[in-house]
Amino acid sequence: MAEYGSRPFAEQLSFFRDKINLPTRTFRDVQGAANARAFLVAGAMRDGLLSDFRQVIDKAIEKGTTLDEFRKDFDDIVERRGWTGWTGERSDAGRAWRTRTIYQTNLRTSYHAGRYKQMKATAQARPFWRYRHSIAVENPRVDHKSWDGLILRHDDPWWEIHYPPNGWGCQCFVESLAQRDLDRLNKAGPDEPPTEPGSTEGVGEGWRYNVGEAAWGRPISQRAAEKAVERSWEPLISDDWRDLGLPESLPVDRLAGATGRALPDSAARIEAIREAIGADERVYTLEAGPFRYPLLVNAQTLGERMSAEDARHIAALPALLEAPAEVWAQFEKSSDTGLVALRVRLLKLLESSDGRSVSMTLEASGGQLVGWAFSVDAPEAAQAGRVGRNLYQRQE
Repeated sequence: MAEYGSRPFAEQLSFFRDKINLPTRTFRDVQGAANARAFLVAGAMRDGLLSDFRQVIDKAIEKGTTLDEFRKDFDDIVERRGWTGWTGERSDAGRAWRTRTIYQTNLRTSYHAGRYKQMKATAQARPFWRYRHSIAVENPRVDHKSWDGLILRHDDPWWEIHYPPNGWGCQCFVESLAQRDLDRLNKAGPDEPPTEPGSTEGVGEGWRYNVGEAAWGRPISQRAAEKAVERSWEPLISDDWRDLGLPESLPVDRLAGATGRALPDSAARIEAIREAIGADERVYTLEAGPFRYPLLVNAQTLGERMSAEDARHIAALPALLEAPAEVWAQFEKSSDTGLVALRVRLLKLLESSDGRSVSMTLEASGGQLVGWAFSVDAPEAAQAGRVGRNLYQRQE
């Protein structure tokens, strides 16, 4: 396994740099596989603070800076930003623990995500993975130590939960092996998994997922891919507006002009969208504290996907993108591949000049608009979108 100061590799950097900054109050705000898509430092809520932490972690990964160097950077950020009230602040021991946790967690998860992608790419030649327990651990976990030397196929379901890290401070790692390596070990084949499928035995709370699988997805056969016409996505955050103590309904905004007409012709829809956003395509940047999300809106792509009835509300598109009532983030996991995706949802409730209410929901993923829905005279329709991590709520 990579030690502090080792050289990074492209897959490790790509994993870390693809994350989205997400403000959180505690580490429980985002847990498990969702961490593969979000960069967070528990308690870092203010604009600029999270970005500063991200920069020094990026430097640690790319340049191989040590824990001591990271601690100096951490102290500088805390002082410069005036960050107080963070866990560990009150003692030298607390600071040492907190900085070590932030540093090790990000370096090790990025390393293992990157190695997962590398090992999957060579799985045909090296189809066996061996679990290794680091001899550097001073207080080894009994289960982790018992797995040392365990050899399973790379696609054994056991790795879906037990691929490291398997807890805070876990230094376990995985090696890939070829058939000739098993021959040298006088093994006829891989071992039997030590736990039943789906068991979380020996894995710490919040770590019961495969970071590489969450980041890159689990390869599936072409046949399986063809059968999975509509993939099933499982939401990872169940909190809704009631759990978060938010108002029961969204504020109502006035929409200048009456509801437009249906546009059965895609060319007419594309032209109407061009007129609404002022260009063939435009990038809108959603900002909510440290959360920044560039969103590309392409007139042709959206116009071709949009229904004739939804085209009635094209004029309201800029109002939703520029001044949403609420912004929500939801992490969803594919049941086919294990891939975790971040969905960003914008909500708005409008009343047109002809007295019609229009509930608007826009969903984006991967920096692109992937879907939108309009419900006329059904203000409660937006409530279904108020689930996940609330990033922004406009104050009246």
